[in-house]
Amino acid sequence: MEEFYTLKWDNYFLQAAGKLGRDPSPGPKLEDWVNDAGFQNVVHRRFKFLLGPWPLDPYKKDLGLCNLAQVLDGLEGFSL
Repeated sequence: MEEFYTLKWDNYFLQAAGKLGRDPSPGPKLEDWVNDAGFQNVVHRRFKFLLGPWPLDPYKKDLGLCNLAQVLDGLEGFSL
């Protein structure tokens, strides 16, 4: 698996975030943070992160394309 450059990039990104004291995956903590800030009736739901135009469903295909555009546009910034 290490031969895939995207996997190597992801592992370097996670290591760099840790060295900077940043959590690269804050999702599981968001509900607690919002509750601790005083918000009430908070609902935390998980969604699949679609990436690319591969889904057959037109709505999911559109979501996948939007997410792909966000990742590709932000990749340089994430990497720096």
